Amino acid sequence: MVKTKIIKRRIEIKVAKKKHNLIRCKCVKCGEKKWSQYNKKSNKKVALFIINLMVWTVAIDGITNWYESRGVWNFENAVAQVENQAQDQSHERSEEAPMEDGTSRGTNTVSVADVVGGTQVSSVSGSVIGTIKPIAEKYNLDWKILVALCLKESQCRADRVGDSGWSFGYYQIHQKYHPNTIKCAKDLECATEWTAKRLKRHESLGTWEMVRSHNGLVANNANSYYVEDVKAIIEKL
Repeated sequence: MVKTKIIKRRIEIKVAKKKHNLIRCKCVKCGEKKWSQYNKKSNKKVALFIINLMVWTVAIDGITNWYESRGVWNFENAVAQVENQAQDQSHERSEEAPMEDGTSRGTNTVSVADVVGGTQVSSVSGSVIGTIKPIAEKYNLDWKILVALCLKESQCRADRVGDSGWSFGYYQIHQKYHPNTIKCAKDLECATEWTAKRLKRHESLGTWEMVRSHNGLVANNANSYYVEDVKAIIEKL
């Protein structure tokens, strides 16, 4: 009798263990399924977030480039223009050492006082031309192109800062695309040399495409106005 009870108890324990293991197995599988479903949902959310982030990044970059190419972010304002004109007049009284062609550096100025493409362009002194001319000859470029670019970009001023703090100096060298060039950008000789070298790289495209390259070879000639402005300045030199 006792033996029979022991055997029954053992059988009950075995059955209970089997049931427990079966329930546990089902719970594990259920948990794995739920975890898998959670992972899928989580992965979808992460993927959507990354896609949205990429779309916004591309959109912001596109808007930024468009604004920069249209010149909307012009650092110039009415007060600065008045101040700069006064400073430009003082710059005309610079050193009077003669240039190679016999003209005076300090007293010889070329007046380009018209508004060209929305930019107030001031006079350019003989000293500026005297610095730019030899570099233009060195690279076999028309000196008027370099002077016109200098006037268009900064009124030939070293202290100009444009494009929301990204572009510096005489030729407005953009630090985002050309880092560590601020010191050179503010030195007329260095900046002109840098610009001349860069223009020569695009010389094979033709004169005016070479000029446009300084502002960026934007698709569909979206910045063709830039070339027209430079042409207008050259005509007055």
